[in-house]
Amino acid sequence: MITEMSNAGVDEFIQVVSIGLIVVGFLLNTSRYLTAIELCEECLFILKDRAAIIDQEFTKSFYERIYFTMWKACSLISDNTNAIKYAEKVLQIYRENGERLEECELSLELGEMYFHQCKYPEAIQLSEKALLISREIGGRRGEAYCHLSLGVVYQSVGEYEKAKEHLEKALSIRKEIGDSNGDAASYLNLGTVCLPNGKYEKAREHLEKSLVMYNEIGNRKGEATSLYYLGAVCRTFGEYEKAKGHLEKSVVIFKEIGDRNGEASSYLCLGTVYQAVGKYEKARELLEESLAIQKEIGHRKGEAASYVSLGSVCGAIGEYEKSREHLERALVIQKEIGDEEGEGISYVNLVTLYASVGEYENASDYCQKSLAISKNIGNRRILAFSYYNLGANCYCLGKYRKANEYNQKALAIFKDIGDRDAMARTYLKQGAVEHAVGNFVKARECFEKAIAISKEIGNGDIKAAGCSNLGVLLIDQAEYDRGEEYIKRALVLSEAVGEIEKQFQLLIIMAHLRMKERNIREAISYFLSAIEKSEEMRGCLRDNDQFKISFTDHNIRSYRDVSALLFATGNPTEALYVSELSRARALADLMSAQYSVENQISANPRTWAGLEGIVGKKCNRTCLYASYHFESIYLWILKAGRVTH
Repeated sequence: MITEMSNAGVDEFIQVVSIGLIVVGFLLNTSRYLTAIELCEECLFILKDRAAIIDQEFTKSFYERIYFTMWKACSLISDNTNAIKYAEKVLQIYRENGERLEECELSLELGEMYFHQCKYPEAIQLSEKALLISREIGGRRGEAYCHLSLGVVYQSVGEYEKAKEHLEKALSIRKEIGDSNGDAASYLNLGTVCLPNGKYEKAREHLEKSLVMYNEIGNRKGEATSLYYLGAVCRTFGEYEKAKGHLEKSVVIFKEIGDRNGEASSYLCLGTVYQAVGKYEKARELLEESLAIQKEIGHRKGEAASYVSLGSVCGAIGEYEKSREHLERALVIQKEIGDEEGEGISYVNLVTLYASVGEYENASDYCQKSLAISKNIGNRRILAFSYYNLGANCYCLGKYRKANEYNQKALAIFKDIGDRDAMARTYLKQGAVEHAVGNFVKARECFEKAIAISKEIGNGDIKAAGCSNLGVLLIDQAEYDRGEEYIKRALVLSEAVGEIEKQFQLLIIMAHLRMKERNIREAISYFLSAIEKSEEMRGCLRDNDQFKISFTDHNIRSYRDVSALLFATGNPTEALYVSELSRARALADLMSAQYSVENQISANPRTWAGLEGIVGKKCNRTCLYASYHFESIYLWILKAGRVTH
């Protein structure tokens, strides 16, 4: 009788747990992940309570199914800590059961989870274990995938030669077994591994091959991913129109196949492209779209990345407080999910932000934090950028000897890992240090090295910066003609890649050069051209009044420079127009939009015929207009439709 009752109890128990697991499956399929996890925990409680009366092997199979389900559910909500915990339990059961293929596959997946938490040694260990199992059981396809995983991890820690070696082995095996999809994936990953070390042409070559192959086999996700990375390559080259084209295509495909994460990533990259060409409002829209999707799908790492880029856009137009808020939100998320690599990147961005507003002590603190994290996780690239930022910060503080030390440390690592883009940028920084201490020969060598590298890797942005810096150096050495030649060359390069902000800065340099030469007419001409560029960037901000106010505050000095110059040269009316361009612009735009009134003031001097007429028609009294610049106050008295004093 007792045996019968026990058997009945066992059957009832098995039925309860089995039904529970069926319900869990339904909950997972309907995206109710947290409820599914809670039900799994209840099943575990029942299982542990009754484990003694059931066959051990039978119990183990239940444990395997429950832990497997909990692992999948936690992965879907980006709860990596618990996902790893449950995956480890499943892996242990596979090992005990001698399920070698399952152990191999789960080792790779678990390695990928550790990889996303920046636990690179654990990821490498698991991938190498999976590789050994694949060789033992003769799984050539699995062996190729193991090499692919190891290549991706080594790429992330800056071991680019090891990464390349594993990725090439993966490609070789896949060619051997005729795995077209795998071939395409290998070319895709070889392309991405070439990006960090500045081998952009090679990256483009591999990515174009992967794109063709994915097209041929009809793999839409692979096609979209290849387009995404090609967009990133074109952005690095300064080929912004091509970058936009690739990224917009990737967005379309990701939308078609319902890949929300891919869609968000493409919006994120596209936002950085628009930021690079000074279209900040469009950049903000795209980044906020990316952020909304990342929040919707619960992709915390992507959410943090979107906040980082939004912080960068806000910083670029002088919205420093908003920038800090976005970067600190990113940091909170990165700490919560254990994304130390992302945390290091946020610290690097906070360094740039605090340096921009002259808070060098705060910038130094964040430099030290990024330095500590990079050493902790063994990411040499972030370590190098930490040294790079420490060098830049010391330069701003006038600590040139220390800046030189940090630049040399950064340069040594960038050379070692083969990051040629970063090498060129470090030479630019080091050139600025040498220039500041009067070592003009060394400064020139640094700028010329930066220009040479930029030519080799095809980076128009760095080439323009190198020419600009070299031009300023030559001007300081009173070599005005040669200096002007380099500045003009930089201007052409900036125009070619569509960098409006860089054009603005270069035109200001040319204006100051003409002032040094006492050529006031041409100085004014360059100033006005610069203001037209500033107004072009401002126009891209569209109806975002807060961005417009911050942007104008950020660039107001140039407006005031040219206004003062016009005033000093006997052109008070033109000076008034330029002064008006620098203030109350957001209000004028708002009134123009709401009341369909044409905005009367523009950066084009040919339109400067309306202000006096407006004063005369609308206001039959004397008006006083005031402005200031450094220690000077400028006053205009307007009466009867003209400036009288």
